[in-house]
Amino acid sequence: PFPVPGASFRSMNTAGERHHPVELDGPSVTLESAEYVLPRGYCITEMPAGGNYRQGSFSAEFKYGLSEGIFTSTSGIFMNAWRVEPADYPAFRDFTRFVVNEENRRVVLVRKN
Repeated sequence: PFPVPGASFRSMNTAGERHHPVELDGPSVTLESAEYVLPRGYCITEMPAGGNYRQGSFSAEFKYGLSEGIFTSTSGIFMNAWRVEPADYPAFRDFTRFVVNEENRRVVLVRKN
């Protein structure tokens, strides 16, 4: 449901463990919102439930909705640190996996009979 999933999160969550800190660009907030008007004669049969993840200096929230033929997806990703220490990496990896999974959720759109 997001036009451009964040490739940077995908690349951050591949290592099983870290021996050196992960350096970040600094604290950041990324907010995204998209609206899609369903074509006439179509309906959504499946859409993500959404969810949130909070762990230390990182949090993310994803919401999806459908109202009057308009599908909406919104997200907020909050990174409140300059670096991730090796001891904190497993939790950070879970956070980035959550973000990647949510950004790649699918919406099933079908033609009404």
